[in-house]
Amino acid sequence: MTASYWEIGRRIVEAEQKGRRRAGYGEQLMARLSADLTARFGRGFSPDNLRCLVIIDLKLGSLTHADVGQMHRHCNDAKEHWAYPDENPPVGLILCADKGHALARYALDGLPTKVMAANYRTVLPDAELLQKELENTRRLLASGATLSLKDDKLSSSRRRGVVFSTQALAPSRA
Repeated sequence: MTASYWEIGRRIVEAEQKGRRRAGYGEQLMARLSADLTARFGRGFSPDNLRCLVIIDLKLGSLTHADVGQMHRHCNDAKEHWAYPDENPPVGLILCADKGHALARYALDGLPTKVMAANYRTVLPDAELLQKELENTRRLLASGATLSLKDDKLSSSRRRGVVFSTQALAPSRA
């Protein structure tokens, strides 16, 4: 298995990166993501601020103190072994069925690493709504438009608690 991963990494470095430290296809993504997040949430999302590893942990049950401690350790490991010197510290996101507001507040406050917790939804919207939103998003992306909360075409589904991402994540590091 290790040999397979090494071979995949070698091919990425040779074919995609052409010997460079990183491939160039993520540069446009960061600029676009920065513009979209700034339009939606305001300042604080410059490309420099977005340069960090994000570690996501999906938990089936409720948030526990152990989950927070485990994510804190993962962030420290990532900072020491995976992050580049020019990156911001890693961010941890724990997605769980129930974060418990009091537990999340007291367990997450004051950590030297940025760890957040959020509830995930266990039910998807109906297939017709998903298909409609995917088609709208494809059309908007093809036109080069930036989506915002003020976009009338998306506001009805957002009011129902459905949020659709228009950004792909940058490729993970091998």
